[in-house]
Amino acid sequence: MRPTRVRYLVADGFYTKQKYVDGVRSCNLHLITKLRGDANLRYLFCGQQKNRGRHRLYCGKVNFQDLSRFDSLSPVKGEDHLHL
Repeated sequence: MRPTRVRYLVADGFYTKQKYVDGVRSCNLHLITKLRGDANLRYLFCGQQKNRGRHRLYCGKVNFQDLSRFDSLSPVKGEDHLHL
């Protein structure tokens, strides 16, 4: 049993596996951790789907060296060094 005011769980990157994350989410907690080095991040497919066959779910792998596909938010007032 956990205290009712606890909403976040901070864990090491070792624990960022689907089974562990699903268990944390089933307890209505938010997991804060770093990504594993072998994380498989993919973009969701948002284009026109084909009429036949299975629909596409993903549209390529995320490359953190090329951030052109991400949206940039305007800088926080007084925090010019932050880029979201």
